[in-house]
Amino acid sequence: MKKLIFGLIISFGFWSCAEQEPDTYSGQKLEFQLFKSSDFDYSGNLTVNELTSGDLEFIIQLDGA
Repeated sequence: MKKLIFGLIISFGFWSCAEQEPDTYSGQKLEFQLFKSSDFDYSGNLTVNELTSGDLEFIIQLDGA
């Protein structure tokens, strides 16, 4: 049993030394605060991230009732 655990730890060590995946984001990021504009009590944030492929990712976080 100890040999099995030791073998698993060693194999995990080799597996964790593999090449890292390329970065998904370019580092360009914009954040906008969203305000209440109707009778509904919502506010939040809009985050725009640029991907390395040139595409955009939009994340909308809403807070409220």
